[in-house]
Amino acid sequence: MPRHSGLQLEVIKLYKQCMQVARSKPAEHRANWERFVRAEFAKNRHISPKDFATIEYLARTGKRRLDTYRNPSIHSISF
Repeated sequence: MPRHSGLQLEVIKLYKQCMQVARSKPAEHRANWERFVRAEFAKNRHISPKDFATIEYLARTGKRRLDTYRNPSIHSISF
């Protein structure tokens, strides 16, 4: 099994955290949250694993957005 770089592990961890937050949302909105998370990560799937600057930028942006989405008063998302 190939080993992942530190940056790859960071992105995988961010994805898992995002899905965990999505699963903590009310049941009637959960499917939208999960689709949103998958779509956001899929949008950037084309980025080369060697493009460290872009990946680091997107990871930082994703972490800030995750902190926002963790807010319990946010129930749904337009997707």
